[in-house]
Amino acid sequence: MREEDIPTLECFLCSKPFKYGFHFYEGRSVPQLAMNLCRDCENSNWDGIIPSERITKHLRDKGIQAPLNKNGWIDIPPIGSKSN
Repeated sequence: MREEDIPTLECFLCSKPFKYGFHFYEGRSVPQLAMNLCRDCENSNWDGIIPSERITKHLRDKGIQAPLNKNGWIDIPPIGSKSN
């Protein structure tokens, strides 16, 4: 498969496009939060995503109640965890 054939997703947090699929995993889909995250944003938010107004609205609009961690931030579910 050629690189140009690999699907491109957009990071919900930074809007940066990233490749995802067949040897290109520059980020991932997080179905529990109904968002895609690039590797940089996931690594930068290892301790949770600060629930900005935009993120809170997104989750509310999708009917998602993401649990908050001890800091009051949204934990990013680990790879392979079950969807809501």
